[in-house]
Amino acid sequence: MPNLLQQISEIVSETTGNDPAEMNADSDLIEDLNFSEVEFKRVVAAVNKHFHITLNLHEVSLEEIQTLGEFADIVAEETELG
Repeated sequence: MPNLLQQISEIVSETTGNDPAEMNADSDLIEDLNFSEVEFKRVVAAVNKHFHITLNLHEVSLEEIQTLGEFADIVAEETELG
């Protein structure tokens, strides 16, 4: 089974068109992956659906989360909380 970061990279790829092979934990969401607010919201919605979690857009924002690794950490925390 792919690890969490790999799964999130695949979701990001499907949502934004970025190549998952070029993504890693240090990939900057804005600088490296060219995320806009709209793309970030689409990725959060896709992650919520895939992992059956509820990341609240009022609690997670593109301004607060800089890297794909940071985003994966938040997803991991939420999946552990159930």
